[in-house]
Amino acid sequence: MTGNRPVKTPHQTIRTSRWFPTPDSWRTGLESGYSCGVSTPTTISRKHRAILWLAAFCIAVLNPLMMVRHRQKLGSWPNAGWPRSFTEKLMWRKLFDRNPSFVTVTDKLTARSYVAERAPVLPQARLLWVGDSARDIPDDVMAGPAILKTSNGSGVNFILKNGRPEREAIARATRHLVGPAGNRRREEWAYWPIHGRLLAEELLQLGGGGLPTDLKVYVAGGRACCIWASNKATDIFLTLRADGTPLPDPDPQAVLTWSEQLAELVRDAAAQALPLAAEFDMMHVDFLVTASGLLAGELTVYTAGGFEGWQNPEIAADIADAWDLRRSWFLRQPGTGMFALYAEALAAAEASRLGLQP
Repeated sequence: MTGNRPVKTPHQTIRTSRWFPTPDSWRTGLESGYSCGVSTPTTISRKHRAILWLAAFCIAVLNPLMMVRHRQKLGSWPNAGWPRSFTEKLMWRKLFDRNPSFVTVTDKLTARSYVAERAPVLPQARLLWVGDSARDIPDDVMAGPAILKTSNGSGVNFILKNGRPEREAIARATRHLVGPAGNRRREEWAYWPIHGRLLAEELLQLGGGGLPTDLKVYVAGGRACCIWASNKATDIFLTLRADGTPLPDPDPQAVLTWSEQLAELVRDAAAQALPLAAEFDMMHVDFLVTASGLLAGELTVYTAGGFEGWQNPEIAADIADAWDLRRSWFLRQPGTGMFALYAEALAAAEASRLGLQP
């Protein structure tokens, strides 16, 4: 994998070969406020620093598989108790943030209403059918062309054309997703409450004329931090700023060709993503690109399953810097006991990081 695309590559952070921070790093953290793998000091109290490091220790002890997966996929041990990097904040979101709206936007059916309410002029792919069993898919939908999805799935899509794939094959492939049990997708909590259903949408002709098929807008802190334009058919891509100018790419051979038409699409996507992401501390908003313009895609709570890296580390750092956890649902709710103490400490750390008063 090359270029500025989101890839599973090691973060450019300080690493440790141990499960937990060394005694020296604990001491340094308590005295200077350094977060594991991040060299920016904060000015919070020793009490708050101690709470955050204790939280980091407890999280590592209680969630060893998450720690190992992060290490395997991204090459670093995360500090989810005092999160600073993009993927550390994604891991923190999995563990702590139970925003009910996460379920709304993750469910592909309720997300359609969410988008229609907040961006009524933004078109969506036409919905052809909704049901609970592949055996009930109408013949005209099976004839296609159409795309079949599960309301609670990720990457579980079927292209329907001329009666293929057969209904029984679809039923077997989706039996673990359809129904009230839903998708128990590891730590990605927002999938769990969704009642799994099948839905068929029109199959769109995407891209063409040198344009991407998809635009992914990363919104944090009320601004579009970057936009990743990709053409899935040719596997070329380009990362751009919200004003449509391209970001530096280490591999120009794999880059989507910039054009003013692309820049206009990017500016449009950046503007339309803001109302869709307004109530969240960070959201990844997808758009589909057709010859007639943009269509709404998905709103992704756990981008890349929480393990999204960038070959240009400045991109991930910019998103993480803009991502203010004080806007998260967890920190906006009244807590009790140890959770209240932890929330107070984390809010103080975020305010200090941003140069604000707690």
